[in-house]
Amino acid sequence: MLFSLGVMGTILNWQQGIAAAGVIIVIFLIKKALKVQWGVLAIIGLLGIISLSYIFDFSFIEVLLTTVGLSFGLFLTSSFKEIKARESVELFYLDSKKLKCISTNDADYKGYALDPKNFLKTYEAASIKSIIFKENYLLIAIGNDIIRPRELIQNDLKEIQAFVSAHLAHLLEKEEAYHENLKSENRFYLHKLLVFLPIVILGLMIYFFADNGRNQPLTYLCLGLMVVVPFILFRILKKN
Repeated sequence: MLFSLGVMGTILNWQQGIAAAGVIIVIFLIKKALKVQWGVLAIIGLLGIISLSYIFDFSFIEVLLTTVGLSFGLFLTSSFKEIKARESVELFYLDSKKLKCISTNDADYKGYALDPKNFLKTYEAASIKSIIFKENYLLIAIGNDIIRPRELIQNDLKEIQAFVSAHLAHLLEKEEAYHENLKSENRFYLHKLLVFLPIVILGLMIYFFADNGRNQPLTYLCLGLMVVVPFILFRILKKN
């Protein structure tokens, strides 16, 4: 549905569609060449959209929505990639020494859709604090993180639960350890939101108060604050 929104935006204004596609291509090439995180690429993309809106007198909101919509086209082949990954990769392995599973974080969703095999990770079993089974998924508290193994179906979960019950029963349903890690995870997401929220607010200020970039002094001020404010917030949160 989101991809359809991008296609519709391109049909309604093909010039803005080309601009949106250009932003996506540049972001993809930077990601492939430099391996930077998606959060940094999102900032680069937002700055690119603002620049194009100002230079070509495009609507900032329309280009932004078209770009976001078209970016979901990367998911069109994801189902075929996932089927292929299940056929050729060991999705989950656990013994007394190591845990091996497909795991992602919030910045990995596009890369995961393109090739799930790249997110097969290995952990030390000694770091596992708790293993919790839900109806359709599995939660593992390990170190200070919560691992959510991907690609597991109900039969997989039943087999894993039987093994853990027989050999690692002391790790089952330790809710206290899980909630301790969950608090740490929620703190991380809150800090991340506080860092990136000013960028969104300043982008909206450019559109509404800087006349979509035509008010150059205010636009440049907001662009400068987009760089400075997140850095200051990051330093404050890291110190605390």
